[in-house]
Amino acid sequence: AVAAAVAVSCLAYHTSAQAQTRWMQTCPSPGNIRSVDSKTKAIVNFSNNTGKTINIVWLDYEGKRKTYKTLNRGEVYEQQTFVGHPWLIVDANGGCLGLYWPRSGEQIAEIYADQ
Repeated sequence: AVAAAVAVSCLAYHTSAQAQTRWMQTCPSPGNIRSVDSKTKAIVNFSNNTGKTINIVWLDYEGKRKTYKTLNRGEVYEQQTFVGHPWLIVDANGGCLGLYWPRSGEQIAEIYADQ
């Protein structure tokens, strides 16, 4: 029910050109998606435009959730990561709002909710 009420979108930018979005609105079952080894660096600037508190959660090498940051509405958080490391956006109750897959380089991930 939570996922249906929230539309997650992303604008992903590299330094000079717009990149393809890397959002999946379908949330994974626990353990089905996990991080893989990678040496390709990425920087993601998560921007909370939902009007509510959200959590930025890394899916580790076993697919377990590791909360990295709680973002209040309007806050932005820079996360250094790697290509092949998926990030969940979850609400205050742990409900998944979306899944983000970083590309190489720096990018902006803007998170919106339906009103």
